[in-house]
Amino acid sequence: MRERCVGRVPGAVGSANRQPPTANSLSGFTLLEVLLALSVLGIMGVMIFGTFRSLVDSTTRAENAMEDVHVVEALTNRIGDSLMAAAWYDSDPTLYAFRHEPATATSDADTISWVTTRPPFRKEGLEGLVRAELTVEEVDGEDALVLRSWSAYWEEDAEEIEEVEPVVITRSVKAFKVWCYDPQEKDWVEEWQRPRQLPPSVALVLTLIPEEPGDPVREVVKRVDLPMATVSRATKRGQRKKQDSSITPGKVELDTGGQR
Repeated sequence: MRERCVGRVPGAVGSANRQPPTANSLSGFTLLEVLLALSVLGIMGVMIFGTFRSLVDSTTRAENAMEDVHVVEALTNRIGDSLMAAAWYDSDPTLYAFRHEPATATSDADTISWVTTRPPFRKEGLEGLVRAELTVEEVDGEDALVLRSWSAYWEEDAEEIEEVEPVVITRSVKAFKVWCYDPQEKDWVEEWQRPRQLPPSVALVLTLIPEEPGDPVREVVKRVDLPMATVSRATKRGQRKKQDSSITPGKVELDTGGQR
C-alpha cells in the first residue's frame, strides 16, 4: 500500500516560509529621484546652450569686425589712390595747396583737402580737377567718415563750398588722424604747415568704432607717397630750385611716436 504524504505539496517545499512582496522591494525610481534627474538635465542643458550661444555671438562679432576692417581698408585704398594723383602746377601753387587741419578739443578727426585728377568718388556733373576734403563728423546723430568735393577752380572762400553736401563713406570710423613726412624736419609731423608744397608722404590712421564696449581698439593705417611732392618742393616764388635728392619718399620709415 502506498503511503500518503499529508500536508506536503510536491514542488512547494519551503513555500510556507515566503513573505509577500512589499513596495520597497520593487525595482524602479521614486518620484523624487525622477524630479532630481530632470532638474540636473535642465541645468546642464541651460549651461550647454549658454556656452554655445556665447560662442556663436563671439564668432559673429569677430566676423563683423573683420568685415568692417576689410571695408574700411578698401575705402582707404581708394583715398590713397586719389592722394597719389594729387595735382601740382607752378602756375598757381595756392590753387593746388595741400590743406591740413589737425583735430581739436571738440573733434577727434583731422581734416585734409587736396586737388586731384582722381577723386575717391566722382560726383555727377563735376569734371576736371577736383578738390577733395576728408574728415569725420556727425551725420544723423552718428560719427561718419565723410567726403566733400568741388571744382578746384572755385575760390577758397566761395559761398558754393558751404553748400556742398558731405558724402558718407562709412559709419565704422570714429576718429581720423593724418601724419605728414616733413623733409626739412626729416620726421613725421602731426600738422602740415607748408600749404604751398605737397608732403612727400602721408599716413592715414582711421580708428574704427568697437563692436562692443570694452573691445580692443582697431585701426587701419595707410601710407601714401605723393609723386608730385618733388615738383612742389622745387617751386619757389614761381621758379624751380635744385631738386633735393636726399629725400626719397618711397624709403621714408613711418614712425608715429608710438601710435599706429
